Amino acid sequence: MNIIVRKDINTFLKKTIIPQFREKGFTGSFPHLRRIIETSIDLITFQFDRYGGGFVIELAKAKNEVFKTHWGEEIPQSKLTAHDLNERTRIHTKGILQDSATENWFRYDKGSLFSNPLKQIQNDIEKNMSVIEKFFNPRM
Repeated sequence: MNIIVRKDINTFLKKTIIPQFREKGFTGSFPHLRRIIETSIDLITFQFDRYGGGFVIELAKAKNEVFKTHWGEEIPQSKLTAHDLNERTRIHTKGILQDSATENWFRYDKGSLFSNPLKQIQNDIEKNMSVIEKFFNPRM
Protein backbone atom coordinates (compact mmCIF):
# COMPACT_ATOMS: atom_id res chain seq x y z
CA MET A 1 0.00 0.00 0.00
CA ASN A 2 1.32 3.44 -0.90
CA ILE A 3 1.46 5.92 1.95
CA ILE A 4 -0.20 9.23 1.11
CA VAL A 5 1.12 12.28 2.94
CA ARG A 6 -0.23 15.83 3.16
CA LYS A 7 1.97 17.03 0.29
CA ASP A 8 0.45 14.33 -1.93
CA ILE A 9 -3.13 15.22 -1.03
CA ASN A 10 -2.45 18.93 -1.56
CA THR A 11 -1.07 18.21 -5.04
CA PHE A 12 -3.98 15.90 -5.81
CA LEU A 13 -6.63 18.42 -4.70
CA LYS A 14 -4.97 21.24 -6.64
CA LYS A 15 -4.91 19.09 -9.77
CA THR A 16 -8.38 17.47 -9.60
CA ILE A 17 -10.76 19.41 -7.35
CA ILE A 18 -9.62 23.04 -7.28
CA PRO A 19 -10.08 23.41 -11.08
CA GLN A 20 -13.73 22.40 -10.61
CA PHE A 21 -14.18 25.22 -8.10
CA ARG A 22 -12.36 27.63 -10.41
CA GLU A 23 -14.89 26.77 -13.14
CA LYS A 24 -17.61 27.87 -10.72
CA GLY A 25 -15.92 31.26 -10.25
CA PHE A 26 -13.84 30.68 -7.11
CA THR A 27 -10.48 32.42 -6.77
CA GLY A 28 -7.84 32.45 -4.05
CA SER A 29 -4.99 30.22 -3.02
CA PHE A 30 -5.45 26.69 -1.73
CA PRO A 31 -6.64 25.93 0.94
CA HIS A 32 -8.77 29.13 0.95
CA LEU A 33 -11.09 29.91 -1.94
CA ARG A 34 -13.64 32.68 -2.41
CA ARG A 35 -16.25 33.71 -4.93
CA ILE A 36 -17.20 37.37 -4.71
CA ILE A 37 -20.61 38.09 -6.15
CA GLU A 38 -22.80 41.19 -6.07
CA THR A 39 -24.19 40.87 -2.54
CA SER A 40 -22.09 38.18 -0.89
CA ILE A 41 -18.83 36.27 -0.70
CA ASP A 42 -18.88 32.48 -0.87
CA LEU A 43 -16.00 30.98 1.10
CA ILE A 44 -14.43 27.51 0.99
CA THR A 45 -11.58 26.31 3.19
CA PHE A 46 -10.03 22.87 3.26
CA GLN A 47 -9.55 22.16 6.99
CA PHE A 48 -7.00 19.42 7.66
CA ASP A 49 -6.91 17.10 10.66
CA ARG A 50 -4.20 18.34 12.99
CA TYR A 51 -3.05 14.76 13.46
CA GLY A 52 -2.90 14.14 9.72
CA GLY A 53 -4.69 11.85 7.34
CA GLY A 54 -7.95 13.70 6.70
CA PHE A 55 -9.80 16.90 5.97
CA VAL A 56 -13.23 18.49 5.69
CA ILE A 57 -14.41 21.26 3.42
CA GLU A 58 -15.67 24.25 5.37
CA LEU A 59 -18.22 26.57 3.79
CA ALA A 60 -19.21 30.06 4.87
CA LYS A 61 -21.03 33.02 3.39
CA ALA A 62 -20.40 36.69 4.17
CA LYS A 63 -21.75 40.02 2.99
CA ASN A 64 -19.79 41.59 0.15
CA GLU A 65 -18.13 44.25 2.28
CA VAL A 66 -15.01 44.67 4.36
CA PHE A 67 -15.33 42.19 7.22
CA LYS A 68 -14.68 43.45 10.74
CA THR A 69 -13.65 40.96 13.44
CA HIS A 70 -15.02 41.30 16.97
CA TRP A 71 -11.62 42.74 18.02
CA GLY A 72 -11.79 45.42 15.31
CA GLU A 73 -9.49 44.06 12.61
CA GLU A 74 -10.74 44.77 9.10
CA ILE A 75 -10.30 42.02 6.50
CA PRO A 76 -10.84 42.95 2.85
CA GLN A 77 -13.03 40.73 0.67
CA SER A 78 -9.97 39.49 -1.25
CA LYS A 79 -8.39 38.09 1.95
CA LEU A 80 -11.44 36.78 3.80
CA THR A 81 -11.48 33.03 4.55
CA ALA A 82 -14.11 30.69 6.00
CA HIS A 83 -12.02 30.53 9.19
CA ASP A 84 -12.61 34.24 9.77
CA LEU A 85 -16.35 33.65 10.26
CA ASN A 86 -17.87 32.02 13.32
CA GLU A 87 -20.67 30.34 11.37
CA ARG A 88 -19.36 27.63 9.07
CA THR A 89 -20.75 24.41 7.67
CA ARG A 90 -18.63 21.32 7.18
CA ILE A 91 -18.85 18.99 4.21
CA HIS A 92 -17.85 15.42 5.05
CA THR A 93 -17.78 12.30 2.91
CA LYS A 94 -21.57 11.97 3.32
CA GLY A 95 -22.42 15.65 2.92
CA ILE A 96 -23.41 17.92 5.77
CA LEU A 97 -23.37 16.09 9.10
CA GLN A 98 -24.03 17.36 12.59
CA ASP A 99 -21.28 15.09 13.93
CA SER A 100 -17.89 16.30 12.79
CA ALA A 101 -15.91 13.39 14.23
CA THR A 102 -12.77 12.87 12.17
CA GLU A 103 -13.84 9.38 11.06
CA ASN A 104 -16.45 11.16 8.89
CA TRP A 105 -13.82 13.36 7.25
CA PHE A 106 -12.32 12.76 3.84
CA ARG A 107 -9.59 10.29 4.83
CA TYR A 108 -6.40 9.66 2.88
CA ASP A 109 -4.65 7.70 5.64
CA LYS A 110 -6.97 4.72 5.48
CA GLY A 111 -7.19 2.25 2.68
CA SER A 112 -6.42 -1.28 1.77
CA LEU A 113 -4.03 -2.85 -0.66
CA PHE A 114 -6.85 -2.86 -3.23
CA SER A 115 -8.36 0.60 -2.78
CA ASN A 116 -7.33 4.01 -3.99
CA PRO A 117 -8.13 6.61 -1.30
CA LEU A 118 -7.42 9.51 -3.70
CA LYS A 119 -9.96 8.28 -6.22
CA GLN A 120 -12.47 7.71 -3.40
CA ILE A 121 -11.90 11.26 -2.12
CA GLN A 122 -12.38 12.67 -5.61
CA ASN A 123 -15.63 10.70 -6.02
CA ASP A 124 -16.91 11.77 -2.59
CA ILE A 125 -16.15 15.46 -3.21
CA GLU A 126 -17.70 15.36 -6.68
CA LYS A 127 -20.84 13.74 -5.21
CA ASN A 128 -21.02 16.68 -2.78
CA MET A 129 -20.64 19.46 -5.39
CA SER A 130 -24.42 19.90 -5.60
CA VAL A 131 -24.62 20.09 -1.77
CA ILE A 132 -21.92 22.78 -1.81
CA GLU A 133 -23.69 24.82 -4.52
CA LYS A 134 -27.02 24.44 -2.69
CA PHE A 135 -25.38 25.83 0.46
CA PHE A 136 -24.38 28.96 -1.44
CA ASN A 137 -27.56 29.13 -3.54
CA PRO A 138 -30.38 27.67 -1.43
CA ARG A 139 -32.96 28.41 -4.15
CA MET A 140 -31.35 25.83 -6.47
